[in-house]
Amino acid sequence: MPGIGKTTTAIHLAHKLIDQYPDGQLYINLHGFDENDAALTAEEALQNLIMGLGVDQGSIPAGRQAMAGMYRTLLSGRKVLVVLDNARDIDQVSDLLPGAAGCLTLVTSRRRLTWLRATAGAHVISLDLPDRQQARSYLAPYIGHDRIADDSHVIDAIIDQCGRLPLALAIVGVRAASYPTLSMNELLADLSAAPERLDAWQSDGVPGGVRAIFATSYRQLSAAAARMFRLLSLHPGADLTGPIAASLAAVPTRVAHAAMQEIQQVGLMREDRPGRFSWHNLVRSYAGELRDELEPSLEQQRAMERLLLHYWHTASKAPRRHEPSLEAPPWSPESPGVTQQVFPDAEAALSWFESEQHTYHSMIRYAAEHQYAEIAWRLAYALRPYQQLRARWQDWLDLATVVLQAVQHADNAQGAAYTHHSIAGALYWHARFDEALEHLDSAGRLFEQLGLARATAHLPLSTAQVLVETGRLPEAYEHAHRAQRLLRAQGDERGEAKAWYFIAVTHIGEGSVEDAREPLESAIKGSRRAGDPVGEGAALSLLGDTLKQAGNYEQALRNYERSLDLQREAGHVVNLSDGYLSLAECHLALGDEEAAEDLCARALTLVPALALANSPAGIHMRALMEQGRLPLVHGGTGE
Repeated sequence: MPGIGKTTTAIHLAHKLIDQYPDGQLYINLHGFDENDAALTAEEALQNLIMGLGVDQGSIPAGRQAMAGMYRTLLSGRKVLVVLDNARDIDQVSDLLPGAAGCLTLVTSRRRLTWLRATAGAHVISLDLPDRQQARSYLAPYIGHDRIADDSHVIDAIIDQCGRLPLALAIVGVRAASYPTLSMNELLADLSAAPERLDAWQSDGVPGGVRAIFATSYRQLSAAAARMFRLLSLHPGADLTGPIAASLAAVPTRVAHAAMQEIQQVGLMREDRPGRFSWHNLVRSYAGELRDELEPSLEQQRAMERLLLHYWHTASKAPRRHEPSLEAPPWSPESPGVTQQVFPDAEAALSWFESEQHTYHSMIRYAAEHQYAEIAWRLAYALRPYQQLRARWQDWLDLATVVLQAVQHADNAQGAAYTHHSIAGALYWHARFDEALEHLDSAGRLFEQLGLARATAHLPLSTAQVLVETGRLPEAYEHAHRAQRLLRAQGDERGEAKAWYFIAVTHIGEGSVEDAREPLESAIKGSRRAGDPVGEGAALSLLGDTLKQAGNYEQALRNYERSLDLQREAGHVVNLSDGYLSLAECHLALGDEEAAEDLCARALTLVPALALANSPAGIHMRALMEQGRLPLVHGGTGE
């Protein structure tokens, strides 16, 4: 990467090794990526190196092969350290390698030059950005250790503004040293307030600042890769994949991947793991400047539309281990140039959503703020099952609230209906039950007005779930029973099984365990037929509750353990946590306090704020602890 300190590192290492190479040291700048100087040819470099070994220019033979032969002969049997700095490619350096056993060559380049590993046995080292402590040490010679200690929080903010890039840190350090009366707060304010992001990183010692350094790599790109580089700056995430890039540029994935590899080759991106690329925030700013200068606004708008559709297609069509109770109605927008991310299985899809969650948040907010209300609500609604599985309830509520404002502003009644339903779900997990019921009422009115029969059938099911938590069991029973009839008429076996589950819950809550057996059996069998591991697991857990209440702890344990297997299969961390708590109660009743405490700790590891959160599972745990039915444990290390 430009500005990461390759030359400084190589020279520092050469000084450390100087005693091991007593016959001399050679240094040459190959100008592979310089702004004004043309890259040296291999012949020019060989001539300079041979002259550095004491040979007159007139004695040097003509021709690359002859010069390379003389160079290697001169180094044979000697211990010489050679630094080949700023190499453009392998062809430029291949004949500059001594080949002598006693010599060491250090090569720096923005390209990885990995082929040298195969052809010359080279060890390839990729420099990483310094950590925060190392970044402070970069600034210390300019600012002084005392000022760094006195203004540590401000210094850390300056380091963050620089993205820990050594060149940016050096430029800022020189600026601070040049103006000793400038406070660190003032320096930070200047960096943050620069009208153009990169204007703050200018220096007399580096003409054009970091912008010019990045430009030397950018000019190496083909036209297609340069366009890709500019458009990638529209993406708000920390890293991205080939299908994302393909959608931005409206090209096939293989073309997008080739362009990203080319961008990586000149040091402007890095491939952190196969198929996933990232770049420095200052490089992103440089790409954004070029985009605004060279890409028409209409093309930028279309690229963002393709990106929004990429994320919607990916979210709505990815394989899932747990299907939501209510899906959004089908939607088939025209999507020319859009490439969907494809997953081999549900586990890979879940991992993708974990990596992309912050990008999804940014895309949903962008859509809501830029009159893309239809995409905004559908994106948010498609993301909901993953937020539930991973207990991201606050994200769920925040995004749905933003989307509701957008769809209402756009008079999008369908979007408003489904978003009210979504907000109710998020409020349920926050134990804000009265508010959840208000949003369900709003959703129900809109579903009926729009003639959405399946959604209308689901409303009493959602309402029953909330009413159970408020203790209004007779009302919950009526809603669950109505949902069961409506969902059977819709042919929705998964939904009907959930309705049977809540019918059983109401019976058990009113002390009629015997009346709960038949609906509970229907819930288990229906969930199993519908391929719903979460629903089947919840029903088995409820069956375990009835057995536990009857004192049949061994049978209860078997049901809880089967339930946990299903919740683990679905990746539902909240239900897993609740299952661990139920198991803990059984073990405690059987006198095994150590096992109970371990299970409570595992529950908190999955959802560390569980004991404090205003969620049904959190309320459950607090109540058990307050009753002395579970040992007190402290938070874990999970998300």
